[in-house]
Amino acid sequence: MRRDLEPTYWPQPYLFTFAVGARRLIPPNATYSVAIGGGQEPDIVREGLAPLLWYALLPRRYTSDVNSAQFVITWDHPSETLGVPVKRETGDGPDGNVVEVGR
Repeated sequence: MRRDLEPTYWPQPYLFTFAVGARRLIPPNATYSVAIGGGQEPDIVREGLAPLLWYALLPRRYTSDVNSAQFVITWDHPSETLGVPVKRETGDGPDGNVVEVGR
């Protein structure tokens, strides 16, 4: 996987470990969404993280609708403001979390 993602994660190497952590935490048959905060991260993170995860998390299915996702990947975004019930939240690096949505 590192070889496949190398051109994408090279400018921000911590994104690779973040993507691998999310891959480990989200089951292959799950749906997920991504919530990125407006912090001081470089544009490459704010604009590039979701497309990186779309590729890295295959065969998991992405949805832009947080309410229909089973998991939400957050980056510099508090889970309390997602608007969904949180079943479990797992840290994935200093700025990111994987949130399992409670139904």
